Amino acid sequence: LQKEGRYDEMLALWRSATRKMSLISIPITVVFAVLAREFIVGLFTADYAEAVPIFIAFLVLIPRQAIPYGAVTRAFGLTRYIMWVCVAALLVAVGLAFLLVRPLGLLGPAIAVIAGQWIVTEMQVAKTRKLLGVSWTRLLPWGDLGRMTALALALAAVLVVAHARAAGPPLAVLIVGCTLYLAAFYALGARLGIVRRAEIREAAGMLRRLGVCW
Repeated sequence: LQKEGRYDEMLALWRSATRKMSLISIPITVVFAVLAREFIVGLFTADYAEAVPIFIAFLVLIPRQAIPYGAVTRAFGLTRYIMWVCVAALLVAVGLAFLLVRPLGLLGPAIAVIAGQWIVTEMQVAKTRKLLGVSWTRLLPWGDLGRMTALALALAAVLVVAHARAAGPPLAVLIVGCTLYLAAFYALGARLGIVRRAEIREAAGMLRRLGVCW
């Protein structure tokens, strides 16, 4: 598409990919933020409970993966630009790590890494907008992302209340909580039109090819 100058189709693929991956990344981020302690303690024992804030911090990187931030810059062959963006992000991360490790402990370097990764994303997204010649409002499916986030947060509020009253082994709470939350998200999402029928069929086809369902 890039070679043929079909930038509108490139944009459509970019937006579609972002939307589909966000249907996974947004609810996953939110549910694991609520059940972070159960995840850490359930899988690694209470000896690792102090890692919970670091785990929650790194969850911020999951929504970043929903954006195919390097797809367009690579299609245009901008490898030199990508390299310098990564170098700049590395320098920022290293500098922040030194500044934050004393006041925040291990959480400081974690925040520094996250900041560096988001710099890589934001710089390439900004470049993508210029390459495709579109406005920020057209670049991403903001309406869809907003509805997904609103639904995820609304269900998170319910999960927080249920979580406060839940009792049982951390791993059991994690499994039950994640299952119910994700089931509710996709069921309500389908009913509200946030998850489209074509996407459900596509997902089912992928699962069948993987042998997960029939």
